[in-house]
Amino acid sequence: MATRLRESTADRISNLPDGAIERILVFLPIKDAARTSLLSRDWRNRWRSIPQLVFDDYFAPTPAGNSYLPDENKVMMQVYEALMGHDGPIAKFELSISGIRNPNVDILMRYISSKGVQELSLLFWECHHLQLYSSLFFALPLNRLRLQYCTFSLASSFVGFSKLNLVEFNDVFLPDNFYENFIPNCPLLEELRVFDCIGTEHVFVAPSLKVLLFHSGFEKICFKYTPLLSVVSVLDTEEFMYDDDYFVKHNPDMVSLFASLPALQHLNLGIELLLVS
Repeated sequence: MATRLRESTADRISNLPDGAIERILVFLPIKDAARTSLLSRDWRNRWRSIPQLVFDDYFAPTPAGNSYLPDENKVMMQVYEALMGHDGPIAKFELSISGIRNPNVDILMRYISSKGVQELSLLFWECHHLQLYSSLFFALPLNRLRLQYCTFSLASSFVGFSKLNLVEFNDVFLPDNFYENFIPNCPLLEELRVFDCIGTEHVFVAPSLKVLLFHSGFEKICFKYTPLLSVVSVLDTEEFMYDDDYFVKHNPDMVSLFASLPALQHLNLGIELLLVS
C-alpha cells in the first residue's frame, strides 16, 4: 500500500513541467533533494542537475547533546562526492557548515571551476589563517561573493571581476590597499557589505555603488564620486562604541560629505545625529 501511494505521488509530480520540478528541488536541502531519487526510476538523477548546492548545518548537523563538531574530513568527502555526482551548471554554491575550519579550498574550487558558479559563499568557522587568493575564483563568472573567517588577498595578476555586483566580507582579514585595488576593478559592483574585518584602513567607494554597509574599523572612507549611493550604514566598530564624536572630529566637512551623495535615501553613521539649523 505504501509503495503504491509513493509511486502514485511520484507519477503526479513527474508529470509537472521540468521547470516546476527543478524549482521544487531547488527549495529542498541537498540531502532531501538527493532522497527524491528513491521516488521512481524517472527521479533517480534529477537532483544531480539542480542549479543550487547549499552545504550548511542541515547537511552535516551536530548530533543532539553532542558537544563535538562534525568530522571535517568526513564531511568534506561527502561534499566532494556530491559535486562529483553533479551533472549540470551550478548557479549558486554555498559552504557554511559549522566546524569547517581548514578545508582544502584548492580541491573544492577544482570541482566547481567549470560549473559556471555565479553566487559563491564560503563561510568558514573561525579560521583567519585560511588564505584565499582572488586567482582561485578567476574562472568563475561571479556576480555575488560572500566570504567569512579567512584572509583574502589579491593576486599580483588580479584584473578584477567584470560581473560582480555584490560582495560581503564577514570577519575577513584584508591586506593594506585592498579596497583601492579591488573595487575599481569591479565595474558593476552595486553593494558592498563589510562586517568586523581587519587589516586595511582606507576604504574606496566606487561610482557604481548603490549600497554600502561598512561595520568595521577604518581610518578613512572616500566618497569622492558616488552619484548612485542611496543606502549608507557606516560604523567604526573600533572607535564608535567608545567615542560618539569620533566621526565628526575626523570628518569636519559634513556638508561636502552629503553633497557627494546626491542619491542618498538612508544614512546611518552609528553616532548620535546632530541637527544643524
